Amino acid sequence: PSNTLRMALVRAVLCCSQLQDFQEEQQYIEYSFLFHQFSFNFIHQHIEDFFLDFNAFDLSSYPDQASCDELRRQVRQWNQQKREEKRKRLDEAQKQCIWYIHFRLKGFALHNAKQNPTQFLPRSFHDDVNSLDGIKIEIVGIHNYPLNTI
Repeated sequence: PSNTLRMALVRAVLCCSQLQDFQEEQQYIEYSFLFHQFSFNFIHQHIEDFFLDFNAFDLSSYPDQASCDELRRQVRQWNQQKREEKRKRLDEAQKQCIWYIHFRLKGFALHNAKQNPTQFLPRSFHDDVNSLDGIKIEIVGIHNYPLNTI
């Protein structure tokens, strides 16, 4: 719930360029949380924490457009940083990717295939050496069962 409130405030800051629009959106957020049975103290504590996190002390007590603009700048910067961190995490997750290639190979042929799995990839992967950085390729043998046993 506190993260939801924080992200609602982030969205409000990013969407509302005028102080009055932001104040109305903040009020709407407060009413929404009150309607969903959150305590007044919980809501105001998290709103105050939000302003403190972005050094917007004046906006909660003495709101003016300059303070609102500074808050928007800081929130935009924070949001951009979070997006970059997420992109890096996704890139790292992609690097941990394992591709499985299934073949009906047995014995020595399967062993050789496992030694050089890139030989089964399309030529475009061979042209760009970096395209496979961090990707593990595994060859998996598929058993040949007689059709009359199925």
